Amino acid sequence: MSKVHPDQTEFEDLNVDYLTALSSFAALDVFQASMRIEPFSVREIAEELGKSPASVGEQVIKLVEAGILFKVGTRKRRSRTESLYLPRSYQWLSNLSGFTKEEFKAYAQMFRCQLKSMDRQFEALYEALAHDPDFEQFVITRHHTGKLHKSKLKKIVEAATALREMVDEALDSEPSDPDDPDYVRVDFYIHMLPTQHES
Repeated sequence: MSKVHPDQTEFEDLNVDYLTALSSFAALDVFQASMRIEPFSVREIAEELGKSPASVGEQVIKLVEAGILFKVGTRKRRSRTESLYLPRSYQWLSNLSGFTKEEFKAYAQMFRCQLKSMDRQFEALYEALAHDPDFEQFVITRHHTGKLHKSKLKKIVEAATALREMVDEALDSEPSDPDDPDYVRVDFYIHMLPTQHES
């Protein structure tokens, strides 16, 4: 997904400040919901997550202070003025081999929060399937454990990168009508974790 605001960047490296800010479930939840092309308000994120504006606003402040989100303007809503935000970038890169121990621990904690958020997503999936069984055709869940030659691992990484780029391109626009039933909200993860303890 390319940048839509002049103050956004094409890429951001996940430094220790970013990782620390995202190493809580509440902050990561708000961050994931904020990956939008159109500027958003705290109220809109709160409505999407089913949380109070006060609790979401607290996390938005933390993410702004960390540089992950930034304020882009304001908007009149009835008698009130609400602030509008965008993510600093849509591409967040990690150089694990260059991480300090502190950064790696924060990265691992962020990963745990992602797994926790998947619990909520599976609960939502259950409700969605009860409403529309056709949702199952959009679900991909696979888990494999085994040993692969490094040459094959490289090919998998290349294929996963191509898939991620295809997803990024598909997410490059938002529907004019967010209630259009032909649009489905998805969360897309790719995780492949090599270990050496058995090698």
